[in-house]
Amino acid sequence: MAGRWMELGRYNAQGMGGGDALGYGIERMVTGLQSSPHSERGIAARLRYLTADVAYWDLRRRNVAADLKRRLTSRGGTRIEINPVDQTRVEGRHQRDLATRRLSVRPRVWDAAVDAWLADDAEALDRIWDDLITDLGSDYDAYSNVSSVGWAA
Repeated sequence: MAGRWMELGRYNAQGMGGGDALGYGIERMVTGLQSSPHSERGIAARLRYLTADVAYWDLRRRNVAADLKRRLTSRGGTRIEINPVDQTRVEGRHQRDLATRRLSVRPRVWDAAVDAWLADDAEALDRIWDDLITDLGSDYDAYSNVSSVGWAA
């Protein structure tokens, strides 16, 4: 649903697709090894990580998915902040007046987003993002691509 922003870099705007930003934000919530590298537990975890490589992160993602959903859906959902594309390198006549927008994301949407993230389903994240931004009103199209999406959960 990129509309007028289908060619994001045409005028040197910098950003990423909203679905990608949503997936990246979820990914940032998944922390890696927490134990000290000097503790027995930390050493064991790092050895498991080194021997399992991608399998470690796949298992970690599956194990934290339920916690992510719980954190994102508590209190009826989580409010996100959407930062528009970076237009600092766009010539003045091509710039659009875009502000940071805020939007509440309901639990059912977070459940679907975490499931899509877990499945590495970029198309589903894009569809979820497209559905979300329609709540921004007539200028939703300007937020198909963003600099970042953030929240506190």
